[in-house]
Amino acid sequence: MTIMRLRSVGNTGVTTDIPAYDLKPSDWSWANNVRFQANRVQKIGGAKASLTRAMPKQHPLGVVQRPLTEALLYGTYNPVTKKGELWEASGNSHTKVSKKVSGSFVDYNATPQYGWDYTTLSNTIIFNTRLSDSQGIKPGDANFSDLPGWGKPNSSGSTTVDWKGNRSRAFKNYLLWRGIWEAGGEYPQLCRWSDV
Repeated sequence: MTIMRLRSVGNTGVTTDIPAYDLKPSDWSWANNVRFQANRVQKIGGAKASLTRAMPKQHPLGVVQRPLTEALLYGTYNPVTKKGELWEASGNSHTKVSKKVSGSFVDYNATPQYGWDYTTLSNTIIFNTRLSDSQGIKPGDANFSDLPGWGKPNSSGSTTVDWKGNRSRAFKNYLLWRGIWEAGGEYPQLCRWSDV
């Protein structure tokens, strides 16, 4: 593992108006409950959602903080239904935020072996498994929804392809998926990216 010494780490504080990939290593693109003092960063206590208190009887497989809030988003595996669900923990309350179709929640194909992967792009959280279509939730949305253009190799065409991705990552203004499953076949070195 590489050890990188950061000098003057507390000089600039948090810089949010420049993309994170353009910042110096000592700059911060986001911070929560910290204080910059004397070229150091100190952790400051704050109110955080407790994930396990009053949690539904499911196994969390991926947890991330929802941007611009204190809430946590997490993907689970329900051992009773053998399906996955998406939840939000805010304080001590847990709310199901899976996609809704005709007023009913969708269950996802997630297992402990093929758990949830997630990334953040412009304050939008994207969750995916290699067994289900990728889902996104924007700030202010109550539920996850399908990503626009997912499964469309050409944005102007009408062709739809059933593809899934093992891993999703945000890079600059793009979403990248690695390890594509397309029409039932696995292509571990295939990469797809969003058409921004």
